[in-house]
Amino acid sequence: MVDSAAVLGVLSVYVAGVVIPGPNFVAVAHKAASATRVEALAVVAGIVLVNLF
Repeated sequence: MVDSAAVLGVLSVYVAGVVIPGPNFVAVAHKAASATRVEALAVVAGIVLVNLF
């Protein structure tokens, strides 16, 4: 039998992790709102480059 309290606990932690935006999202959103499109895309390119290696 599956422990429903344990499943509910894991599910609540998972949902909280999905809902809260990460630091990459915050950096891109801040740059997009306060700078030009080219600068925001440069931040995105930097994040992608770092995540590849």
